[in-house]
Parts: sequence; C-alpha cells; structure tokens
Amino acid sequence: MTRQELVNFWQQLPDDECIHPDDEWVLDGDHHLMNDHVPTPWSGPILNAGIFLLYMNAGVGQDENGNVDPDWEQAQHVHEEALRENLNGVTENYMFIEDYRGHDGGANWLTSRLRGVFSDDAAIQEENIINHVAVLELVAYRSFRFTDGYVVNALASSRAVLNTVHDELLPRALDGEIFVACMRGAKKWGILPRVGNDAEPPTNIAIGSNQGGYATINTEVGQRIRNFAEEHNII
Repeated sequence: MTRQELVNFWQQLPDDECIHPDDEWVLDGDHHLMNDHVPTPWSGPILNAGIFLLYMNAGVGQDENGNVDPDWEQAQHVHEEALRENLNGVTENYMFIEDYRGHDGGANWLTSRLRGVFSDDAAIQEENIINHVAVLELVAYRSFRFTDGYVVNALASSRAVLNTVHDELLPRALDGEIFVACMRGAKKWGILPRVGNDAEPPTNIAIGSNQGGYATINTEVGQRIRNFAEEHNII
C-alpha cells in the first residue's frame, strides 16, 4: 500500500462519523480507545514529507484529576474541520493551529520531541517541522494510555498504515530518499534495528530508545535526522 492509497482509505470516513467503516466491528467490542473523536492516523503532510516519526497512538488531554480536560475537549470540537482536512494528506499540520498548539498532542508536544534538530531558532525549527515532518500513528484512535495492543491486528486501519510503512516508506528509506524513525512500539511496527548480527543498521531507519519518544538533537536519532536534513538541503 502506498501513502496515496492510505489517504484514499481514510477518505472513506463519512463526514459525520468518527470510526472508519472497516473498523466498526472491532470498536463495537471491549476496548479503551476513544471512538467519538475524529481519528488521527497521522499529523502533517504525509504525501509530501521526507521525515516520518512512528508512534503508537495519539493521547488525550487530561486535567489534574486524570479526566478529560474540558479545554482540550473543546479544542477537538472547534477544530473538527481541520482534523478531518488532515486526512487529505497534504494539509498543514493541525497541531500548529494557534489555540490548539498548547494542548496535549499539540505543537508544543511535537516540537519538544524534536528540540534543536533543525535549528535553535524556534521559528525556523517550527517551519521545518511543518513542511517536512509527518507523524504516523499505529492506531488512529486516541486513548488515555495505550493498553489495547491486541487491536492492532484486528483494525483494518492499523493494517493499512503497517502496509504503507513496509510497502513504501521503509523501501524508500533504504534507498536514501526519506527518513523513518520508529519512536514507540518497534516490535508492533515490525521494525528491526538490523538484519543479521554483523549487519550495519540502515542509515535512514532509526529506532528511538527512550520512553517519551524523544528525538532531540542530543539523541542519536535526532542527530541522524539532522544529518539527513542537511544532506537533502532541508536545512
């Protein structure tokens, strides 16, 4: 499956629904995923990006008591149109909408994960993230904490993004065209650091090694992303 085919898959989501038709039978069962919010299988322009970060699934804004943050909930509804437009694969990253950016899962979250990779200048850093970075989620539906690993193989949408990563993104990364960094759940994404005990790890495929999914300039993954960006005249 190609990126365009993945976008086509999500174009099947009805305008007034929050569950892809092929996922309904799974989400009718017992799970901890939120199926009353617009799904976020990715953020950023996946059809045009050159750097891809792979995570498990998007989180939920929480208040001090661990409940859904009303302000976050309001932002989801206010920007529902932008979240749906995100599914066209070319729209500017919804995380950077001004009154969305400070919420959990907003721009502040993403820029903190890539701190210093493109530039120490915040404006330049942000511009490069918006134009060149896409985040892919293995599960398109949000949750407080991902505990439903068993749904990955059941959800058609999860199989679709897995196929896209393995059919298009990883081969293109091996050819040096793009960079893929698996920041969470490498085993579930089916990504190995190398093949064979003596093999060198692929130059443009990386696996994050910290719990928070950070790829700042002080990490190996962040430095490798920067090297890729320099080699491809992104910065």
